[in-house]
Amino acid sequence: MSQKVTIKDISKMAGVNPSTVSRALRDHPDISDEVKKTIKDIAKALDYRPNKMASNLRSSSNPTIALIIPEVNMFFFPSVINGVTDAAAKAGYHVMVLQSNEQLERELENLQICIDNRVSGIVISLSCETEELTHIERAIDHGIPVVFFDKAPSNATFDIIKIDDEKAAYSAVSSLKEAGCGKIAGIFGHPAMSITIERERGYLNAVEDFGLVDVGTSHVHQVNDAYKSALDYAAQGIDGIFAMSDEVISGIVPALKSYGMAIPDDCRIMGISDGKLPFFFTEPIFFLHHDGCRAGELSVERLIMRMEGSKAPIQNQIHILDTPLMSNMKSDLLTEDFQQ
Repeated sequence: MSQKVTIKDISKMAGVNPSTVSRALRDHPDISDEVKKTIKDIAKALDYRPNKMASNLRSSSNPTIALIIPEVNMFFFPSVINGVTDAAAKAGYHVMVLQSNEQLERELENLQICIDNRVSGIVISLSCETEELTHIERAIDHGIPVVFFDKAPSNATFDIIKIDDEKAAYSAVSSLKEAGCGKIAGIFGHPAMSITIERERGYLNAVEDFGLVDVGTSHVHQVNDAYKSALDYAAQGIDGIFAMSDEVISGIVPALKSYGMAIPDDCRIMGISDGKLPFFFTEPIFFLHHDGCRAGELSVERLIMRMEGSKAPIQNQIHILDTPLMSNMKSDLLTEDFQQ
């Protein structure tokens, strides 16, 4: 058949009512095994595919978890997607990935898509434009639980999976200090992001506490911006540099090399990384490991507690991930002092 096969088509061939076909395909106990077999054989021969959307609307459920991320790039989020999809599959859920492109308007559209499709739950990292959470609360009012990760609200009224961004940045500067660095700089992401604000706060507090010379901080939006900032700081004779993310690290390394600096002898790089990018460089890179895959797994685990747990209220919580200090020269933990 060239047209989409329907239950009515099967009912005509089987000589039964459409309701009988529907119940037989769902293995309803009121339908005899003989009739079930006949109907299923016809459905298989016609390559029948059920209308899952219609089924979801009837049952008010959809075994799908929506993952909403600010952007799809080669840094951090691919690991999160792997963690979410693996954990969801083990629990019998599909995953729908949506991106906001760091725009509130797109994020609002994504939440509406989730509501319209009646997804089972949502895992989300907020866009840099998101300030208030009315759209999130609306999804929750529709019975859709939500778990935040990474870029999240700054309060415990929601379930949140993240690292202690301020403490991680402070620890990173402490590592630079212990390595003998005295004149450092910091390169951060979009200034409106919660993780930027918290990591920059930790960086500046550590600079002051340790009496280091801060050449400056900058906010970048892409790799090329990080490259240019690193060149500027190199010209000012820095001996250490803090990189807020993998994207920043990927701009710093070639910049310092093009300036003629040896890494880490002339300038030590200390960043926060998902742990994959540093191993593409031959120069020693030190980083606090922010495991995106683990963040995705834990987000789904918490979400499933909401979706499948008891009807008794579950207390909202913030789960802080460890950020062990590592190097691309060795994959084991450098020191336990930097665990959160």
